Amino acid sequence: MGFLYLLLGVSCYADTSVQKSASLPVSALHIDHPEYLLHVRQGLQLLGKKEITRVRITQIGDSHTAGDYWTHAFRKKLQNHYGSAGLGFVYPLQPHYARSAQLSYAPAKNSYMVQELLHQKTHHQYHESYGLFGVLLKPAKYKKQMTVDYQFKSDIALHAPMRIQVLTSPSTEFSMQVQSHNMEPQSQINTAHLKTHVFNLEQILDGFSIRVPAQKQALFYGLSIDYPQSPGVIVDNIGLNGTQVKHLLMLDNSIIEEEFKQLKSDLIILAFGTNESFESSFDPVLYERELRQVIARIKQYNPQADILLIAPPDAHALSKTCRKQLKIIKKTKHLVGRELMTYFDCQPSFLELDTESACHWSPPAALAQVRAIQKYVSDTAHVAFFEWPEYIQAPCAMMSWMLQDKPLAAYDHVHLTTAGYEILADVLYQALLN
Repeated sequence: MGFLYLLLGVSCYADTSVQKSASLPVSALHIDHPEYLLHVRQGLQLLGKKEITRVRITQIGDSHTAGDYWTHAFRKKLQNHYGSAGLGFVYPLQPHYARSAQLSYAPAKNSYMVQELLHQKTHHQYHESYGLFGVLLKPAKYKKQMTVDYQFKSDIALHAPMRIQVLTSPSTEFSMQVQSHNMEPQSQINTAHLKTHVFNLEQILDGFSIRVPAQKQALFYGLSIDYPQSPGVIVDNIGLNGTQVKHLLMLDNSIIEEEFKQLKSDLIILAFGTNESFESSFDPVLYERELRQVIARIKQYNPQADILLIAPPDAHALSKTCRKQLKIIKKTKHLVGRELMTYFDCQPSFLELDTESACHWSPPAALAQVRAIQKYVSDTAHVAFFEWPEYIQAPCAMMSWMLQDKPLAAYDHVHLTTAGYEILADVLYQALLN
């Protein structure tokens, strides 16, 4: 039976006042189909009893994930409770508008080229294949050795021994420099589409460097860093600014299948929907089909993992006419920051309005549809689904968060502040454990 796509009405009087998630009753943090989280929940219980040594959670998403504020706060909560088994999967280099809360990057100037799936003119512009990150690093065109320095951030819990696994194309040769000493990989895992260079380090380090000699076919996909003898949780952050769930279908299936086998995730979180909600030509039938295809591929490549869909939080859009009005107001009234971005109030229904007096911020037109489709797909694709409490996802909640004494939302009406993402992490942590 097909899904009937209806845009459901929402009361404009929803309570969007910000609450502390710690005070919420468990019933307020409801996950649909919790039976599809049995593997990860049992794993966490066994980890707490020291009957197993590791639980791995991999979050894949858009800019809410890419900033690593939400995921790092979630990571810290889990690791404070269960211990840290490592940093997890990290980018070869920091992508556009993304950050790592665990590593700093310092590539040698003019030694590399970086390619991103969403920052090229066409999908096939570079004739390269992308892995899970949607990012490639390679030596510069004029065949100079590529060098990238990595520094661990000061608040990261590091343990020894440490294992660094570097994922590259099959033909890539690779070395590492640690405290001015060159190291060759102790072992390599070779498959048809991926080579994993394994470095085992016996002491805690501040950082390390990678060296990729000039090679025509050298492609560097990313790193996985773990502590083989330290029990605990790993939380991978795989996010790119601007991504939609459909972009996962543009990755190379052969590469991501092997990457998933390397990760051996217990839970895979798919946190998309914000960018789809802003699509002016949003196609609900196509979106449902793409979401089902992504879920099917993940199940094929990582059959033991649970899958959790997370609905997007509230966001606000402004009509084209009103965006022009806002620019005029900025110039004539000399407003900036929060004063400018809250000059118009928020209403729960989006309309293309024509006059300044009628301008309002409103949730993007497709936001409710995106959430409804995610919920429907979870009902039939055997995956769990989580919607945020009303104070996070109700229409105009974003405005309430912006107007807090200590703002919880950014002034772009889409993203949150560090404090806001910490609330999301706390809510997700409680929902998962309860």
